[in-house]
Amino acid sequence: TAGYHGGLGAFGPGSRANATTGRALRLILLHVAGATPGDGDASTQGGPAKYGFCVAENLEASPWTGYAASVGVDAPSAVTIHCGEAPHNVHDMESSAPTGILDKVASAMATTAQNNACISQGEYLVALCPEHAATCADAGWSRGDVASYLFQRARLPVGELKQAFGHRAWAPWMQALQDGDAAPMTGHPDNIRIMVVGGAGRHSSVIPSWGMTRSVTIPIEP
Repeated sequence: TAGYHGGLGAFGPGSRANATTGRALRLILLHVAGATPGDGDASTQGGPAKYGFCVAENLEASPWTGYAASVGVDAPSAVTIHCGEAPHNVHDMESSAPTGILDKVASAMATTAQNNACISQGEYLVALCPEHAATCADAGWSRGDVASYLFQRARLPVGELKQAFGHRAWAPWMQALQDGDAAPMTGHPDNIRIMVVGGAGRHSSVIPSWGMTRSVTIPIEP
């Protein structure tokens, strides 16, 4: 992985490869794409992740195939670009079954306080720590099973979402839901992307997409 770090503290400092790549991408966005604050970037507060946000999967500790393969990219190495918020930490030390862990993950997803809460095509990148992923896999759960469960559990009452958002960019079938129904936070389980990141310890993360953006995964040429 060319020195990229996906183990303990993967989202934090300490990896030169992660930091260099994240910073290089930001410099391209600033000086080539014109994403300078107040000009091409109208972000109200910005975020520290904009300085450099790059992480590797922990493939050695993952019970499943790599993330790229799960989205149809068959290559020895690949890169995914996900325009997302800062990671929302999910701490679960107690659960011995997938449902206990994933109910907490779902609760982190099911909130109006995120940028894609009123958008049915929004994505959620769920970075499971190796221990949480192992709990799921040991119970016979696939990556798709995890996504499907989260799709069913990460929901809010339609009436609550209507009260929070005057305009909702929902698929037609979601527009037809009644106020008392529970609406999923995204329109399809495939919009919930599961990867394994981190080291020892039972902390996972949820990274909602930024509005209507979509992640892209492409192979890296050798």
